[in-house]
Amino acid sequence: MRLISSFTFKKGKAKKDGSCPLYIRVTLNQKRIELSTGIFILPCEWNEVTQKLEPFANGAQTFNNRLNKITTDINDIYIS
Repeated sequence: MRLISSFTFKKGKAKKDGSCPLYIRVTLNQKRIELSTGIFILPCEWNEVTQKLEPFANGAQTFNNRLNKITTDINDIYIS
C-alpha cells in the first residue's frame, strides 16, 4: 500500500483577484480523494515541481509551512 499526495488547483473556483483554492489530492490503493486546504493562492506563484509557493510570493514561508503540516498530518494518519 502506497500513499501518494500532491497539491492541485481548482481554477474553476477562482476569486475575482485571480487566486484559486489549493486542494490536496491523496491516493491510496487506487482510490483518490481531494481535500481543501483552505488556502487561496495565485497560480503564477506556485511551483508545480516542488509543490510549494515560490519564495518571492507574499507569505510564502508561512503557506509552505502550512502545506508541510497538512502533508505530515496525512502521513501520520496513514502510518497509525
